[in-house]
Amino acid sequence: METINDLLRALDNKVPASISKRLDGLRKLNEKLAIAKAENRENPTEESQEQLDEIIEFITDTQDDLKDDLKELIANKRKEEESKRREFAKKREQLEASKLAERRAFEAKRKEELEQKELLEKEALENTPAQNKDPEKKSGIGWGGLLVGGALLILSAGAINYFKKR
Repeated sequence: METINDLLRALDNKVPASISKRLDGLRKLNEKLAIAKAENRENPTEESQEQLDEIIEFITDTQDDLKDDLKELIANKRKEEESKRREFAKKREQLEASKLAERRAFEAKRKEELEQKELLEKEALENTPAQNKDPEKKSGIGWGGLLVGGALLILSAGAINYFKKR
């Protein structure tokens, strides 16, 4: 009976109804065994000894069957727990993989944005120094301005000479 109790503790005393009924039947058989032993002690006859032997044999068979069924239940319970553990581990790995993929995608997008920003800044820097390096545009005086200035100078000198003579 000790091993059956150990097996029941391993199952947290949670067994199907059919096994529960069989356990109750085993308890009743143990009570009958105690009564049969008491009768055999009071009146030891061959008939009472045969009844006692039959009860003991039936109890032993019933206990062995119950032990086997309980061991099978424990094995099934362990298999279920193992499959749940594997499923949980698999889900956790998938979640970690998806988080990693999201993180990599975010980092790639961020890197692409930074590269684009750097490219735009580089283009802006390339365009801006080209305008500052041109001396005509820097001073604001172009060929047209020089021609107009020269023409005005010549015309004003001619005008001065014209009015001096007059």
